[in-house]
Amino acid sequence: MIKQIKNKLKKVIKREKETSLLRIGIPQPPTPQNYFKKEIKQLLKLNPNNIGTTTRMKFSQDSCRELENKVIKKISNWFHGSNLDGYINSGSTEGNIMALWIGREYLKKKGRPIIISHSEGHYSLDKAARLLDLKIIKTKAKFWNKPLDKTQLKEATKNIESPLIIVGTLGHTSTGIIDNIESISEFIKEYKKPCFLHLDAAVGGFFIPFLNKNKYSDFGNSFVKSLTFDYHKYGFLYYPSGIFLCRKGLQDNIGSNTEYVKIFDDTLIGSRSGILPAIIWANTEYLSKKGFKKRAMKIISNKNKFIKRLNEKDIKYLETPSMPMVCIILKKRLPKDIEIKFRIHSIKREEGYTYTIYFYPEYLKSYEELLKII
Repeated sequence: MIKQIKNKLKKVIKREKETSLLRIGIPQPPTPQNYFKKEIKQLLKLNPNNIGTTTRMKFSQDSCRELENKVIKKISNWFHGSNLDGYINSGSTEGNIMALWIGREYLKKKGRPIIISHSEGHYSLDKAARLLDLKIIKTKAKFWNKPLDKTQLKEATKNIESPLIIVGTLGHTSTGIIDNIESISEFIKEYKKPCFLHLDAAVGGFFIPFLNKNKYSDFGNSFVKSLTFDYHKYGFLYYPSGIFLCRKGLQDNIGSNTEYVKIFDDTLIGSRSGILPAIIWANTEYLSKKGFKKRAMKIISNKNKFIKRLNEKDIKYLETPSMPMVCIILKKRLPKDIEIKFRIHSIKREEGYTYTIYFYPEYLKSYEELLKII
């Protein structure tokens, strides 16, 4: 029986290896980086649990909780937050649900809030709205290639007098567009009801601290209440690795006492592996902010070379200089076998068929191959 299981696993490994360098339409590093495999293998045998939020609890020295606390504090500083709460989670779907849950509880005394987001906002926002039984309004689809701003928010809320949970996206999954957080903040100043501003930086989160100079796009902006991003995309780590950050004390709105372990749990899923925080801490310490910036700049350099070729071929595209993706616009849809081969997905729009290409160092040959086809 064990031989059959191993043979099946060998086939799966072979297939995954063959396709790993062709997934240019998915924001997923083909080769996650872990410089401390021996130590992590030892931790796997121990299966540590990191329930709760380390920025809001006591923890033992030389524990996985201490490492998570160190990561949260370091990353908070990268996003100009000197005293934040937060925790390592399964990714930005969880982070978005967490933020909207906190937002609902934070605002509910002022009325039932409504969620507002860009038409291209991640589908996890719709999932969160259903879970929380909240109405969600997205901007008109015709604004797919424009950042969310004050004008669009005014139009979306012209008949609304409710508190708002506004989601600004820092690098839309399908286009790379960064919403205009400065303009959104101006809207919040003028709006008559209280607002909760959450930032979803799932794809481009690891580029914001290094390449985006907009001071409104993180906790340097006093209107920003929470932010989420993924380590398993451009942090080059294993699934699932995300980080959720919020202003101090906001998690009080959703916490629960766990009597049997005497821990106040103020996260969405409760028990979480302590191994991922250890990996994230070790890799972050090893690479440092300088190392992450160097890698980000290399990725953007590769993207710019791709854009140069698009210009030579007179192919239309949409891109944001500080984001690691390009949204190409073609008059005709690509053959299905090409879409499957490169794991790229078409969206039909008035302007044509759009395809989002994500940039990783390992995919260079695949980009060249695709350029010969389009």
